[in-house]
Amino acid sequence: MTTLSGYLVLALVAPTLTLKLLQLARDPHNDPLRAITLCLACVASSYFVSRSAGALTRVGLEHRTAVLLDHLLMMASGYFLLRFYLTSVNTPGARRRARYEGGLLLAAATALTVLVVGSNHVPAGPYAAAIMTPRTATFTEAATLYLLYTLVVSLWWTSEYARRSPRPYATGLWLVAGGLGALALSCVLLATAILRRALGGSAGWQPVVPLAQVAAVLAVIAGLAWPALALRTSVTHLWRSHRRDLRRLEPLWRLLIQAYPDLRLAASRTEEGDDRRYGVSLRFHRRVFECRDGLVRISPRLGPGLPAGSLKDVPPTVLARHLHHAVRSGAARDPDRVPAIALALPPGPAPEEDVRLLIELSDAVRDLVPEDRSC
Repeated sequence: MTTLSGYLVLALVAPTLTLKLLQLARDPHNDPLRAITLCLACVASSYFVSRSAGALTRVGLEHRTAVLLDHLLMMASGYFLLRFYLTSVNTPGARRRARYEGGLLLAAATALTVLVVGSNHVPAGPYAAAIMTPRTATFTEAATLYLLYTLVVSLWWTSEYARRSPRPYATGLWLVAGGLGALALSCVLLATAILRRALGGSAGWQPVVPLAQVAAVLAVIAGLAWPALALRTSVTHLWRSHRRDLRRLEPLWRLLIQAYPDLRLAASRTEEGDDRRYGVSLRFHRRVFECRDGLVRISPRLGPGLPAGSLKDVPPTVLARHLHHAVRSGAARDPDRVPAIALALPPGPAPEEDVRLLIELSDAVRDLVPEDRSC
């Protein structure tokens, strides 16, 4: 991988890793979150070692030790990716599979360590060139194939989850699956290039490997962030809709409060400003309840000009005039033994229809001018 692409991958992984560390600090017993955090930490550490191998050798670390550390971190990132899926299921079979994968990683890491320690010489010089020489091809190929195995298994599980998940989670999982597929392709290209170079040939496709890795990391990070961004966008849209409707319901609400001051419900601490996002939604729902309750209470006070049986079908402009007249009549109490009448009822049980009808009535109340407010 070129130096530029390596630093680009680090720049992409570092913010995501920081976010996961903050989440893990708030929820330290979350096993899937711990696994994905360790996976990202291993990826970042592996790229750091590969980019800083020269500096590490200058401070006393053997070149082959840097190579071994890089390969072990790369293998560990694949294991923790598998563990993320296994701990997410959290079944006896998944726990057994996690132990099996841990044993497989330990065996592969031990074999790789023996190969590196038993090697008399790992060429010094540029790190990328050193791992492509015949002397290092054996353990580099072994580490790459193990990582390829973990990526293929993770790709299969991600695809299965994506097929069964609703949006926006399915979209994010398909992006992650695409990134894992690109990483698996880069592993295949890298393994083939190492083999060709070890046999004395050339690998003209080797420059494609860092590009595939950068594209893969971009896709994985986008997939991880997509559900949160989609949900945040949806919440923001809903908040703006509630804030707009809250203001539009105010004329009807003020008119009903005029007649029944006790109609106002007590506000919670959240509505008073502890949480700006949820406070607007809570005030909106509270206002809908207050308006609906006020209409039920004021319905027996509407004048005789409207037949009782047809009140629920009265147009908003006509009903608004009668509401104004009922409020100005000055009756402080509901008439005794007069049943309440449902006003501005929606045709179905959908809450959106109920809110729409209340807003239409509130707009009619707002649009009344003083000379038109008589029945």
